[in-house]
Amino acid sequence: MTKGIKILCAAAAAIICAGAAQAALFEPLLRFTKVSGDVRVFKPGAAESVPAVNMHAYPYGSRIVVPKWDGKPKSPKPSAQVYMSNLHRIDIAGGTELVVTDAAVNPLNNKVIELRQGMILTVVTVSTVRTGTDKDKEIEEGINALSVKLPNDIVVTRITDRSTIAVSHEGGNATIKIAPEGQTMEIAGPQFRINSIGRNSEIEIFGQKDFTHITGHAGEFTCVVDKGVDNEETVKFRKNSAVKIWRTYAKVGGRMAVAVMVIAPNGAMKSYAFLEGQTGAGTTSDPAGAGEDFPEADGGGWDTGFDTGTEATDTGTGFGGFEGFDFW
Repeated sequence: MTKGIKILCAAAAAIICAGAAQAALFEPLLRFTKVSGDVRVFKPGAAESVPAVNMHAYPYGSRIVVPKWDGKPKSPKPSAQVYMSNLHRIDIAGGTELVVTDAAVNPLNNKVIELRQGMILTVVTVSTVRTGTDKDKEIEEGINALSVKLPNDIVVTRITDRSTIAVSHEGGNATIKIAPEGQTMEIAGPQFRINSIGRNSEIEIFGQKDFTHITGHAGEFTCVVDKGVDNEETVKFRKNSAVKIWRTYAKVGGRMAVAVMVIAPNGAMKSYAFLEGQTGAGTTSDPAGAGEDFPEADGGGWDTGFDTGTEATDTGTGFGGFEGFDFW
C-alpha cells in the first residue's frame, strides 16, 4: 500500500469515526454519578450482583437494584443517579428495580428503561423547539431517544424535561403513576393511547392484563381508546376523568371481547363494547356526552396522595422534588 493510499484510508476512517461519534446520542456505557446505600448491579447474563460504584461504568442491559431504606436513623437512604449522556440522566429512589437496555432499532441513539418496580426521575434536556429547517429531524430524534417500558405492556415515549414515573404492585395488580413536566410525552397500552399531555399533568394507570383503569389527577391530556377496527373514542381528560377497560375472551370464536367505560369529572358515564377485529361498537349509554370535552368537576378533587412536589427545586442532590414526592 502506498503512502498516499494509507493517508487516504486513515482520513476516511477518521471521518467515519467522527460521524459515528456525532450521531450517537448516548455514551457507550452507563455510569453511576451518585450512589447512596447498598445499590447492586447485575451485569448482562450474570447471576450474581456487584456493588454499584460511584463514577464507574457498566454495560447496557444491566439490572440495577436500589433497596428500600431500613428506617434506621444512621443508615443512608438508598438512591442512585445514572448518567447516560450529557442530555440523559436517571435518578433512582429506594425500593426500585430496573434494567437499562439498548433499543432494538438504532441502539446508539435509542435506550429503553424497563421499570419493574419503584420510582425514577428522568431528566432529559434535549431541545424541543422546532426551527422549520432540516434540524427538526435531529430534534425529533432527540425527543424519541428514550422510552420507559412498564408492566402490562405499557410504554412511555417522547420523554423530555423532568418526568417522574413510579410502579408499585399489590396482588396481581400494578399501579403506575406518571407525572411529566414537559409536554411531549406519549403513553401507549393495550387498547389505548395517551397524548397531548399538558405540563405538570398527573396520570394513574391501575390494573393487570384483563383490566385497566386510567385516572387523571391533574392537568389535561387526551386518551384515544379503541372502538373496534378503524374506530376510536377520543376522551379529553381533566381532573377526576377516568377510563376503564375490561378484557376477556369470547367463548365462541375465542376473540377478545373489550368493554370500555368513560367517566367524566361530574360522574357522567359512557360505555361500549366490541370484539377484537370487529368493526363498530355498541354504545350502551351516553347521558352527558362523556366522550366530549369534559365539564369542570364540581367541588373538590379526590384525595389520592398524588403529590408531585412541583414546587421543589433541584438542590444538587439529583432528586429535586423526590423528598416531597408522596406517590404512595
